[in-house]
Amino acid sequence: MNLDALRLQLRGYVLTPSSREYEIARRLWNGMIDRRPAAIVRCTIADDVAAAVRFAVREDLYPAIRAGGHNVAGLAWSREDSSSMCRR
Repeated sequence: MNLDALRLQLRGYVLTPSSREYEIARRLWNGMIDRRPAAIVRCTIADDVAAAVRFAVREDLYPAIRAGGHNVAGLAWSREDSSSMCRR
C-alpha cells in the first residue's frame, strides 16, 4: 500500500499504526470495539474524500467512511487487515 502517493494528494493527512495520533483517532464510541485499520485518512475538504476513495479502489481496500461513529455494533470501522478510513 503506497500511502506516500496518497499523502501527496491530500490537504488532510494519513495516520498509520506508527503515527502518534493513531490510537486516539481509531477509538470508537463503543469501547468494546477494538479495531485497527491499516490507515486513517483525516479529510479536510471534499477532494480529500474523493482521493481516499480512489486510493481504496486502486489498492483493493474496503473503506469505512466514518461520520459520527456512534454505532454500537462498531460498524464505523471495516475489516482490520485491509481497511482505509476517511474521517474529518
